[in-house]
Amino acid sequence: MRILLFIVSVLFTTISNAQAIIPMLDEANVWSVDFFAWTGGDIRTDQIQLGETAVYNGNTYHQVGTYENTAYVREENGIVYVNNEIFSNDDKILYDFNLELGDSFTLTASSNLYSDGPATGLMEFQVTNVETQFIAGMDRKIIELKDDLVFPLFTEYWIEGIGSVKGFDHHHEFVDSGYTGLACFTTNGETYFFNGATACDNTVLTVEDFSSEKIILSPNPLVNTSILNFPSEVSINQMKIYDITGRLVRSETVSKEYVSINAMDFRSGLYFYQVFSAGQIIKTDKFIVK
Repeated sequence: MRILLFIVSVLFTTISNAQAIIPMLDEANVWSVDFFAWTGGDIRTDQIQLGETAVYNGNTYHQVGTYENTAYVREENGIVYVNNEIFSNDDKILYDFNLELGDSFTLTASSNLYSDGPATGLMEFQVTNVETQFIAGMDRKIIELKDDLVFPLFTEYWIEGIGSVKGFDHHHEFVDSGYTGLACFTTNGETYFFNGATACDNTVLTVEDFSSEKIILSPNPLVNTSILNFPSEVSINQMKIYDITGRLVRSETVSKEYVSINAMDFRSGLYFYQVFSAGQIIKTDKFIVK
């Protein structure tokens, strides 16, 4: 009897450990990604979904595209590959959901990754945490990665079957450069919101008779305390600050023509602020905390 229980226990453990990774490249999935302009406050929301398929070297690729660019992706054993050309041997690993705590991951990044950092062409990530959370209707693996060499304060979060909190392409290798954030993820007709979004399309139209350039954060970079000034001709009622991962770190109701931002409230690194008027985003811009 003990032998039988032992065998059953081993089989159960083996089956549990061999559970298939939730596929990311599912034709039922749609990613709505916000692209934030560095200045001017404009936001463009692109929908990314799998398009036509093509076979090359025995591998099936899906075409994906945004407003300006197109690439080809395929998935195999929990690894998502991306290629800018369909008939090419230049596949790059975009995601590897097999990674576990202590593993490393090398990303071949383009020089336009972030204008504030060195254009080395390579980013070396270390997996610093792995956990499971119930996200978008399923228990999904979350992988936390950090790059202590090129961007010491850069933290990346991958969600099994979804991608990154930054969107489909976490380092803008085939979509437009600039800061991006996943607004919503739709699968099988069900929509789930990320990064504080309440709508899948957050496209901002220009505001009549108002220049967002009048919203100024000074000094920038922050060393001690900086002031975010608002013009009197527009009613600003909310301000939000996000870290580089897209995580909301501060949300404040505005009742005067300025907001104080204290560097002591943040870790050193790159952040983004959003300014709202009557629920509409007026400006998105970046700032650095020294």
